Amino acid sequence: MTTKKRSAVFRPSIRDPHSYVHAVLTVMHYVYMSSLLQIRNVPDEARRTLKARAAARGESLNAYMLELIARETERTTVG
Repeated sequence: MTTKKRSAVFRPSIRDPHSYVHAVLTVMHYVYMSSLLQIRNVPDEARRTLKARAAARGESLNAYMLELIARETERTTVG
């Protein structure tokens, strides 16, 4: 009995365009994905306030926080 060795490389099927698109998107995700930043112990009231501000602008909390971070990093560092 011969067993076929499985390859660790994903090869999308030409017959299934969805698998090809998925493979391309997966590669793009890992190549272009930004860093993950996790903030712990955020007080509930602060989270609620930030979420409400984001909602008032029609944004997700993630989008709102990214904008705050971008604004903060554009400021000139003193010292």
